Amino acid sequence: MSFFATIHDEASRRKLRFLVIGGLAVIHYGYSRETGDMDLLISKNDREDWLKFWLGRGYVCFHDGGVFIQLKPPDSHSWPVDLMMTPEETFANL
Repeated sequence: MSFFATIHDEASRRKLRFLVIGGLAVIHYGYSRETGDMDLLISKNDREDWLKFWLGRGYVCFHDGGVFIQLKPPDSHSWPVDLMMTPEETFANL
């Protein structure tokens, strides 16, 4: 199973909601863009559960600005992850 499929399946199992944003979202819509990380938009309400999710997979938080978290992967086969938080009301409308 691919890295992305694994993340999707595990997040679904845990009922963790997200939207893919950034370079991967642009690529999905057919535009060429080089990217080296996975950017996810999440609800602020799910912040702690998402942190547990990634830390449990061996990721290390190297920057936490409150509404923006950067996570370093445990190995070279995994992607770095950025979590961007938005209020629940905004997230629900997206």
